[in-house]
Amino acid sequence: MSTTCPSAQLAASSIVERAVRKAASDPRVRRKAAELEGVVRKKARAAGMSAGKKASALAKSAGARMSKKLAGPRKSAGKKIKRIGKLVAG
Repeated sequence: MSTTCPSAQLAASSIVERAVRKAASDPRVRRKAAELEGVVRKKARAAGMSAGKKASALAKSAGARMSKKLAGPRKSAGKKIKRIGKLVAG
């Protein structure tokens, strides 16, 4: 559609609006729309669950990497504390 002729746009939009209203009054069209809505809802839910699982796996692997990086410093700090404890205990 051309943006220079607003009357043509109005006419086209009214034609489209009439066609949509006529289609909406048809029970077959409503039934098909309901079926499609169910399919779309299932696909969206599956995609959301998949994204959640991926995010969970990423978080778990990131946590594992961080604990691996921190294992060395924690171990050495524990050894130092143990050594100081032995010195204090005598």
